[in-house]
Amino acid sequence: MIVLSRKKFFLQYRKVEKLYCNSLFKGFGYINEAFGYVSKGFVYISEGFG
Repeated sequence: MIVLSRKKFFLQYRKVEKLYCNSLFKGFGYINEAFGYVSKGFVYISEGFG
């Protein structure tokens, strides 16, 4: 009985961990996109001044 509940808990924990990792990766994706936009902006600014 104890082993079964432990296995269930472990599976639940893995599910939560996977969700958390997915949201973390999504967050990093958004940050990368933002950096891409910023660097594009800098290129436009330097072209404007150059």
